[in-house]
Amino acid sequence: MGLLHGIPENFVAVTLSATTSRVNWQEPAADDESVVSYSVFRNNELIGETTETAFYDSGLSANTRYSYYVKS
Repeated sequence: MGLLHGIPENFVAVTLSATTSRVNWQEPAADDESVVSYSVFRNNELIGETTETAFYDSGLSANTRYSYYVKS
């Protein structure tokens, strides 16, 4: 069983253009250990992993609604 980390805090998604969004967050405050990486999901599909607390999502379609979440 893997180590469970806290939930990333202060999650914000920002539309930068018709085809690009940026999502960013703060590292979970409740962790005793550092987060190794984050998994970023768009519309319930994994779209990437990062060690940073920000992720740029490009190649999106204009006038389309997207939802995001992040797991540590």
